Amino acid sequence: MQRQDEVGAAGLGMGREVALAADPTDANALELPYGPDATPAALRCPACRGTLWEIREGEITRYRCQVGHAYSSATLLGAQGRGLEDALSAACRMLEESATFARRMAARAAASDRAAARAQFEAKARRASERAALLRRALSLSTAPPGAGGGAPPEADDVAGGAFDAAPQAAPRPRGPAAGGNDAGAS
Repeated sequence: MQRQDEVGAAGLGMGREVALAADPTDANALELPYGPDATPAALRCPACRGTLWEIREGEITRYRCQVGHAYSSATLLGAQGRGLEDALSAACRMLEESATFARRMAARAAASDRAAARAQFEAKARRASERAALLRRALSLSTAPPGAGGGAPPEADDVAGGAFDAAPQAAPRPRGPAAGGNDAGAS
């Protein structure tokens, strides 16, 4: 964590946030935790799902939740993108599992000589597989290499050096069965 004099030296005027981070029970910092220019951002914190506050100081815009997670514009955009990618990956896995189960049920129906049930299960498997393929295509677009239309654009209001980023970006995780085994632990 940066010292208060370093933050002041950077000209970011974040003394109130530094005080709140240093002592979350400080009544003076809690009364107006983000200053009179802070407004609810109508966005949720990617980490805890709490309400984010938009804090504007000149050309700088930051976002912070009540728990204390803090984001620059670029890191918030990145965290939202990772959250969306995780949700799409989970939906894709569910659809693939649903297709697998429907095919299994179709095979059981065929073994029991129930043609109508078999046809219904095969149709469900086909629909789930088609939807999973759509999501896989969407995921392949969201994981395009830099410069191929993905990623956050550079912003004038990003905090230099990422000093107030919630967390460093992690390397992309492999997803799905092709990544080498059970993907049930990913979320």
